[in-house]
Amino acid sequence: MRRPAGIVLISLLIAAASVGMLIEALPLRRGSPFNRAFITCVAIAALGLVAAQALWRLRPYAFLTFTLWSVGVASWLVMVRLGTGSSAHLIRLFEPLLYLGLAYAVLALYLRRVV
Repeated sequence: MRRPAGIVLISLLIAAASVGMLIEALPLRRGSPFNRAFITCVAIAALGLVAAQALWRLRPYAFLTFTLWSVGVASWLVMVRLGTGSSAHLIRLFEPLLYLGLAYAVLALYLRRVV
């Protein structure tokens, strides 16, 4: 079965973003392997790899895993940015969340049509 080019690209982007998130979260451990942000990042990265695999194989649950991964990424972004304690981060948090929401909307519309 031939996969659409968009599905291949989205699968690769999800896998790359999950690995990139893990690399970015490694300094969050701060000596404790049970840091909430780090554990959340590992769980979201694992869900991202499941979503990428489901999209790659065009499984029926691919859209659900993609949606769960997207919500997890947004919540992880909020958790990491608000963990610093500065109120200035609330203002700088709006722009990445806006772009994340727009990207999710475009990809979700495409995936609902294809998967």
